Amino acid sequence: MKRILLLAALIIPCLFSCKENKHSMLKGRIEAIKELEYEADEKFGTPVKGDLCKVTIFIFDKNNNVMEQTVYDEYGDKDYRIKYDYNDKNEFISLVVTDDDNDTIYIQEIISRDGNRETFVEKNFYKYLSSKTIDTTIDTVHYELDKNGYKKTSIRIESDGTKSKTDYNINNKGELLELIWYYGIGDSIRQRQTYEYDNNGLLIKTNTYN
Repeated sequence: MKRILLLAALIIPCLFSCKENKHSMLKGRIEAIKELEYEADEKFGTPVKGDLCKVTIFIFDKNNNVMEQTVYDEYGDKDYRIKYDYNDKNEFISLVVTDDDNDTIYIQEIISRDGNRETFVEKNFYKYLSSKTIDTTIDTVHYELDKNGYKKTSIRIESDGTKSKTDYNINNKGELLELIWYYGIGDSIRQRQTYEYDNNGLLIKTNTYN
């Protein structure tokens, strides 16, 4: 079992509310959050902070939606950046991920939203430095949502037709408590992760079971 310890530091001394993410317990208005992630060892059942793994900067728009997320490695070099887009109803519609060279490596776009079901298209771009070529795969992901609008189950259909299922356990606060990945769309579990939060709703520990 792998454990990760997260320490979060607020850049702007105000709070926000954001649905279905690790900061969902925070209230008010915020412009940015700086999150520090450390490796963790376990002593007498308690996680102990180790070396710094990465630093993530979250930037928010006027509606308290995550607008931009930049991840840096332990040396301070940029790893990747995610930019999010929302419609006039304040609903998430797309995101774009760029690497440390500012090249696009991933795009997610919603193509349908109907009641408790959403369908996204995901495009992955693979760069080959030796030949300076880029391959693209396009997957379709169907989500079933619970009564609160949070993800409950997803079915992924890859470019070659391969299907896989993921279950989500999200509480009424919007905190992700558990993820379960399956082999195919059956009941055989491939991997499971659980998440723990502090009293402020910040993620402090991730447990991975293979």
